[in-house]
Amino acid sequence: MVSEFSRSLSTYVEGTPDERGIHQTIQPLHMKFKDAIRETAPDFRPYKSGDWLDYEPPTFLAAEKTELGSDEGAIHVDQVMNMAMR
Repeated sequence: MVSEFSRSLSTYVEGTPDERGIHQTIQPLHMKFKDAIRETAPDFRPYKSGDWLDYEPPTFLAAEKTELGSDEGAIHVDQVMNMAMR
């Protein structure tokens, strides 16, 4: 009985090619959750105010959404440092 349960569970955990597999089932929920978490983050810029021309996103973020819009309202690294020094 335990072996049968283990084999059945293994099929779902390892992935199945159809839409009933666990990975296929939770993927949309995972993406929705990930996007919701990201929307709570402040608009942080890892460069000093005005230095955006020299900024290149790190390669480990290649698969992530890293589009930077306007710097208006963004928090820059030099602003964080100034706040920390107070």
